[in-house]
Amino acid sequence: MWPYTAQEVEELSGPRGELALKTLARPADAGPAGDISEGWIMRLMEAAGNMAASRHAGGRVVSASAAELAFHAPVKTGDVLTSYADLARIEDGSAVFHIEVWAMRSGRRPRVKVGSSDIAYLSLDKEGDVRPFAANTN
Repeated sequence: MWPYTAQEVEELSGPRGELALKTLARPADAGPAGDISEGWIMRLMEAAGNMAASRHAGGRVVSASAAELAFHAPVKTGDVLTSYADLARIEDGSAVFHIEVWAMRSGRRPRVKVGSSDIAYLSLDKEGDVRPFAANTN
């Protein structure tokens, strides 16, 4: 048997992290060529990370930076997108989450990884000042 490629191993192992968001790509989300825009996918990644980060922080968070942003495959109207967030590290008032977006073509398997990024979030207190990032896992 031939060895698996790195992409095949990733597709077989599935997404990394916890499910944070699930949505349907609609015609209103598409550009003139019919593909879903990368900006819309970036917003999904940021929203998924924000939900996971606020849960871990136990309060308000804001995104601070994004790194390793990559688009792996196009997204089409009718695809069901699932976004996963995996806590990579916590450093005082910030936390970095690895975010992956996967698509099921027309809502059916197999799913395909379409985007990923590492996004840093700041934990804020009620006044909007940076506070220590609690390792709350509830």
